[in-house]
Amino acid sequence: MEEVRTLGLTGFQWILIIFLIGCIMNYTWLVFDTPYVSVRSGLKEGFKSGATTESDKSTITWFENDELFDDFYASVYDNLTQLSSRFPQEVALTLNQWKKTAKMDTMDILDCGCGTGIATMLFVKMGANSVVGLDKSESMLRRARAVTLPSAGLTNEQRESISFLKGDMNQQHTFSGGKFSHAALLFFTVYYSNDVSGLFRNLHHWIRPGGELAIEVVNKFKFDPLLESASPFVGTTVQKYSKKRVTKSKVEFDKFSYEAEFDLQDPTAEFREVFRFPDKSVRRQRHTLHMRDINDFVHIAQTTGWKYNGYVDLLSAGFEYAYVLIFTHA
Repeated sequence: MEEVRTLGLTGFQWILIIFLIGCIMNYTWLVFDTPYVSVRSGLKEGFKSGATTESDKSTITWFENDELFDDFYASVYDNLTQLSSRFPQEVALTLNQWKKTAKMDTMDILDCGCGTGIATMLFVKMGANSVVGLDKSESMLRRARAVTLPSAGLTNEQRESISFLKGDMNQQHTFSGGKFSHAALLFFTVYYSNDVSGLFRNLHHWIRPGGELAIEVVNKFKFDPLLESASPFVGTTVQKYSKKRVTKSKVEFDKFSYEAEFDLQDPTAEFREVFRFPDKSVRRQRHTLHMRDINDFVHIAQTTGWKYNGYVDLLSAGFEYAYVLIFTHA
């Protein structure tokens, strides 16, 4: 029988063409089907789809504010921040302001967000009558008691004038009224509070009339967000040598590789950290900061009973575009 031909093609060739068209249509449906597309578009660089095991979770789960200050972070915090080299000057500058209206041996100080207790120890070492270090993290407080305090070179009397308390600065019942003559919120402590008005009211309740408050703030658009340990220069900032603000850093430590990035999303910001270990495990954590304008802090303080006295520039302490605001309990 003569072979059937249509448009110059054999029957077998037509069957092959129809089969290929069917394959193409099936592939197109798979690619553009809505649920499939939504999954594909949701993937981000550095993450993978599919089921995860326990060992995978640390690579896709971020430790947040209330959980990241654990035993591990407490053990590396001082090496990362290098506050032991900056706080002596910062605490001294703060005390110089307070000494204008009060004697050192009458100062009962609250160190809010004390962390590993470096500033707490320095306040006493420089002559304060007593200091309470307050922090929400038991791990940080344990580090303060076990490491910072024993290595501080304090006398027995000075040690006895220091106490550490686990508590929340955002809860007024943490302390009774008029317990302290002075209070300090150093480093980035104030930025961890999402209720600054409530915080200022609490401090006003805890500090005696005529007492003073010191709060460290930064120019969020200009300060150097790199941790001291990540700076290639000692005693100065890498920002001076860069046309564009440097917000990412990477440091190699003996036991892990460390990466950090400051991401300003005004009026909030994220400081993200990644720890990579030799066994290929990864720890990721994110500090969420509520970064109000400096003038906003002053205004809120004034509306909650504080008199603004001015500020101390921390440039001499090695921290450019950082300031300590000084207030008096009116």
